[in-house]
Amino acid sequence: MNTNLGPFVRSLRKEKKLTLKELSDISNVSFAQIGKIERRETHPSRTTIMKIARAISYDQNKLLELAGYTPIKVKTMSDLIDPELRYQTIIKYDRTCQLCGAKAPTREIELTLINPKETENITLENLIVLCNYCNNVRDKRIKEQGIENDYLLKLYK
Repeated sequence: MNTNLGPFVRSLRKEKKLTLKELSDISNVSFAQIGKIERRETHPSRTTIMKIARAISYDQNKLLELAGYTPIKVKTMSDLIDPELRYQTIIKYDRTCQLCGAKAPTREIELTLINPKETENITLENLIVLCNYCNNVRDKRIKEQGIENDYLLKLYK
């Protein structure tokens, strides 16, 4: 276990001006767990590290390596989004799903493109916050009915 992980997470959290409670709400990792990580009392799982990295807009692979884990190889939507842009989007939408209104930590939130085909020029204007449930339902409908029938794309265009 790398003993620098806890202090590093704490410094990133403070750099983003987040309290433990706010980081807990955004990441869906318990307040107590984050405190233990920062105080070096526990070694977090890969999943926990990835949730914290996304929440503080930090490269997941770098944080995984710092914790002694092998970096992930698969590119996700989060990997495509600049960490600062991710943070701005989460703040813009107040950590709230723009379809159902669920707010972190009730449901885990994620960023997605309003138009999933526009991966070349990702900006604040073409990103939106959705909860995992709404995003999964949307992905399923796009696969079944096609992007031209996507309700989110129609709503925001």
